[in-house]
Parts: sequence; structure tokens; C-alpha cells
Amino acid sequence: MCGIFAYLNYNVSRERRYILEVLFNGLRRLEYRGYDSSGIALDADGSASSSASPSPPDAPYAGAPPLVFRHEGKIENLVRSVYSGQFSSEF
Repeated sequence: MCGIFAYLNYNVSRERRYILEVLFNGLRRLEYRGYDSSGIALDADGSASSSASPSPPDAPYAGAPPLVFRHEGKIENLVRSVYSGQFSSEF
């Protein structure tokens, strides 16, 4: 069994810490189901995606790849992993 929680933030300025807390609180509400692992993915900062050559307008994802965090065990293990910066580049 799995559970999915999402936070969509389009054209609204929010601090990354706020978004992380919304995601973590949503995952905590699903934790009672007994998951053995959890993870989150965040869009990379817009400043990290600047490049010398512009990408075509029809590119599906022209920016930097998303930051992906995943961890086995309780949600709090994931929280510690995220705040210590241990992210996975693969999904």
C-alpha cells in the first residue's frame, strides 16, 4: 500500500522551509499506515538552472533537475536527511 501527498505552489512566493514543513506534516499524517520508507521531490531553485544556451520553449523540463530525498524507516529519518542535505540524484 502507498500514500501520496502533494503540495503545488505555482506563482506564489513561499520559502523552501515552509514547503518542506507542509510536505513533512502531510507525510506524518500517512505514517500510521506503517510505511517502511518515504521520500519527497522539490523543484530546484530557479537560479540553479541558468545556462548560457536557452532551451527550446517546448522542452518538457528546461530547468535544473528536481531535488529528490528518500529514506528508509520513519518520517523523522527523512526529515533529518533533508535538513542535513543528503539527497539522491536518481529517483
